Amino acid sequence: MEKFLKFLKNRWFLFGISFLNIIYVLFVANMVRVTFTCYLEINNFVSMMALYLLINFLFGVLIFFTRKQIPTIVCAIILPIEAFALMITAFGQWYLIIPAIVVSMFAFLICGVAEPCKTVLGTVFLLMFVVGGLVYNVFLNLGISLFYVITDLQDNGIEVDMNERSSDYLISPDGTYRLVKYIDNGDNGRSVTGYYVELAFEDEQFPFVYCYRVYGCRHVLSTLYDSDISPKWISDTVLLIDGRQRDMEELFAEKEPEDEDKDEDKDADKTTEDTENTDDTGETDGTGETDGTGETDDDADGEE
Repeated sequence: MEKFLKFLKNRWFLFGISFLNIIYVLFVANMVRVTFTCYLEINNFVSMMALYLLINFLFGVLIFFTRKQIPTIVCAIILPIEAFALMITAFGQWYLIIPAIVVSMFAFLICGVAEPCKTVLGTVFLLMFVVGGLVYNVFLNLGISLFYVITDLQDNGIEVDMNERSSDYLISPDGTYRLVKYIDNGDNGRSVTGYYVELAFEDEQFPFVYCYRVYGCRHVLSTLYDSDISPKWISDTVLLIDGRQRDMEELFAEKEPEDEDKDEDKDADKTTEDTENTDDTGETDGTGETDGTGETDDDADGEE
C-alpha cells in the first residue's frame, strides 16, 4: 500500500497524468462551440446532469492532485476564459454554466501560479465575469445577442426567441435541410410565425442531448399564425411555401470573391462611362465657360 501511495505521489507520474487536463479544456471549448451554434434538446435531463456533474467532478479531482504541474497550471489559466465564453454563449442555461465556472475557478485558485500573478489574473477574471455578464445582460434586454449579430435568426430586425421554437419540423427527403417555425405571441394579441431553414446534416448528438444546428440558418417567410401556407418539400432542394418555390442551393449560396470583383469592375466601368458622358455634355478642363450646348465662349468667338 505504501508503495502504491508513493507511486501516486511520484513527480513524473503526476506530470504525465496532468496532460489529461487538456481533455477537460477541449471539453469546455466544445461546449462553447455547441451552445453557440446549436439548439440543445435534452432527452433525459436527470441522466444528462448526472453525467455532466460526474465529468466535472472527476476532472476537478485530477486538477487538485496535479495542481503544481505545468500542464495543469496552463489549463487553469485557460479555463476561466473558456468558462466566461460559455456563460455568454449559453446565457440562461445555468445548469451548464455553473459547474464549468466552479471547476475553472477552483483550478485557478489552487494551481501553482505565483501569488502576485494569481492576484492580478484573479482580479481580471473577476471583472470579466461580473462586468462582462452585466453588460451582456443589458444587451439581451435590448434584444441583442450573439445570435442577433451573426445569424439570420431575426425578423424585421427583432431577434427570434429560441423558447418560441416549435418542435414540428419538416425535413427534406434526403435529410439535408429542416424547416423550423418560431411562433411569436406579440403584445398586440396577434401571433406571427417565422419560418427558417436549417442545415440538418450538421446536427450533432451526444449522450442524452441532441444538438440541432442553428448557426447558418436562413429566413424564408413570416406570416400570421393562422395563415394556411401548407409548406412541403417537392424535391431534396426545393421547398414550396405559401405558393412559392424556394431553392435551397440559391438560398444558402455564398457570394464568391470573383463575383464581388466583377461587381466592383462593373461599378468602376459605370463610373467611368458616367464621367465621359458628363464631359461630352459640356464640362471643360477650365479653359472656358460653357453656354449649355457643349461649346465654350472661346469656340463661339472663333466661329464668328
